[in-house]
Amino acid sequence: MTKDVRRKLAAARVGEIPPGAWKVIQYVSDEGEEKEMVLFNLDGRYYAIDNICPHGAFRLSNGLLEGEGVICPGHGWLFSVRDGRCMSREFEPVTTYRVEVSGDIIEIVYSETDEQ
Repeated sequence: MTKDVRRKLAAARVGEIPPGAWKVIQYVSDEGEEKEMVLFNLDGRYYAIDNICPHGAFRLSNGLLEGEGVICPGHGWLFSVRDGRCMSREFEPVTTYRVEVSGDIIEIVYSETDEQ
C-alpha cells in the first residue's frame, strides 16, 4: 500500500527574499534523491515551484521573472509561479507547492510517497 506523506521544509525567513526575487531550495527526498524548488516573493506573497522545467532539463531559477511568471532560460516559455501553468502555449504545468508562513518562517509543503 502506498500513501502520500506530507512534509514541511523550512525554506527562508520572512524578509529574507525581497519582492521580485527568489531563492533556490535544495533538499533530499526520502529516497535520497537531491531535488530543488524555487521560492518566489511576488509583492509579499510567497510561491514555490519545481526548479526544473517540465519541457527540458533547464533550471527555472536561471530564468527571468516577468510579472507572475518565470521565463525558462532554455526555450523562453513563461510559467506562472502562482499556479504552474505554461502561459506561453498549451503544455504541462510545472509542479507547484503550497507555502505557509509560521511566525517568521516560510515553509514549503510537499508530499513524499510512502510504501507500506
